[in-house]
Amino acid sequence: MACSCSPLFFVFLRKNLLYLRCNFLPLFWICFGFCGVLTAYLHWSTKPGQLQMEEFEPKNEMALKESYFPGNEQDYIYYAPASSNVEAIVDLLRMDLGIIPDRLRAYNNSFEMQLDMEQQCRANCFAINFDQMPNQGSGGKFRYSLSSNQMRISPRKRYVNDEEINHQKDDDDYIRAGFLTLQHILDKQYMKYQGLRTNYEILVSSMPNLEVISMDSHRLTYFGTLCSILFNVVLLSTFVVPFVEEKQNGLKEFLNLVTPMSFLNGLTFFLIRLVCYAALVLIILVVAYLYKALGLICFAYVAVLFLLYIVSTMSYAYLISVCFHSVFYAKIGGLVMLIIPYVFSFVRSWATSLAFVFFSTNAFLEGLDIFQTFSNKHREFGAADLFREIKYDSSRMFWVYAVLVFQSLLYALLYNYLGCVFPGPGGLKRPIFFFLD
Repeated sequence: MACSCSPLFFVFLRKNLLYLRCNFLPLFWICFGFCGVLTAYLHWSTKPGQLQMEEFEPKNEMALKESYFPGNEQDYIYYAPASSNVEAIVDLLRMDLGIIPDRLRAYNNSFEMQLDMEQQCRANCFAINFDQMPNQGSGGKFRYSLSSNQMRISPRKRYVNDEEINHQKDDDDYIRAGFLTLQHILDKQYMKYQGLRTNYEILVSSMPNLEVISMDSHRLTYFGTLCSILFNVVLLSTFVVPFVEEKQNGLKEFLNLVTPMSFLNGLTFFLIRLVCYAALVLIILVVAYLYKALGLICFAYVAVLFLLYIVSTMSYAYLISVCFHSVFYAKIGGLVMLIIPYVFSFVRSWATSLAFVFFSTNAFLEGLDIFQTFSNKHREFGAADLFREIKYDSSRMFWVYAVLVFQSLLYALLYNYLGCVFPGPGGLKRPIFFFLD
């Protein structure tokens, strides 16, 4: 078997190389367009950094109350549970903030309070849930929780360039929404209620960070996403369409009849294009490195991510080729099936987690986001960072690599199975559970 396999391998290798030779000109222009568009983007997105030092003016208590707390009549403050001690401290809070009594709403329990705020409030509202409210002069433990109908921020997130672009800013969401103002005044009035000293001054300012233009804060992500889109176009025209064309012409079934080693045709088809795609991507990554689009991320880690993505997406292209027996439908349907994974990247839900596991594009975009976060933090990416969770709700880079390898194997197994069960016109169809025989 090994002796007969080796000559056939080189026969099929020569056959697929001849195809590339006969179609050299269109393939050259496709690859040239791929590199040209990405190089043009890298050149356009390169802007000289202009570092500026700016000192923000700290905000005192008066500025927080006047400029950063909602002042409309429909901006209600809900609180629960209602008791004499709670009413006393809420009244002190109202007088300090200078708001009318109608803006305060009392409830017996936190469930009714939250439900009423979500259903009735149409402005900027806050809810205060007093978990523990000691009596006056007792010195007990004071515990409460604040919520808002406008702030959708998880306190578990790490606010170091995780979501917002890496530039200097004079405030953040906690200050802008009035959350910090309400928290400070409530703490202050509780100290006053317990007879503690409140003659202190508070100054609030933003955490300083390095100034980087907006484009640089997303440059690696944008470059990788554009590269992924263009690669899918290249894959459709140079991989899916030629492979379906062989099926349409009956070559695949003819080879199945004349030799048991017909799988070598698909293997050499895959290997030749893998070498070409890898060389193409490595060239454009070198260009990106020269344009400093990779930030502080080591070239090797980025190259591994791109190469694993190429292998996984090629396996995915093999899989979707089973659905088509005509070149015309392969061009249309193949493009749709290659675009579908991008839809899941716009919405964060349970479907996004599934897409990360089953679509190579989503795993690749997740890896780009991890690298971009490291770059925004001005941190170098080392071997230990492969297992580090850099921000809340993100994956580890090691798992991204592992998922891409898993997807490559999964797509290959599904292709071989579905290719036997649904071989297409002229093929020998096998039973669904043929692998159990």
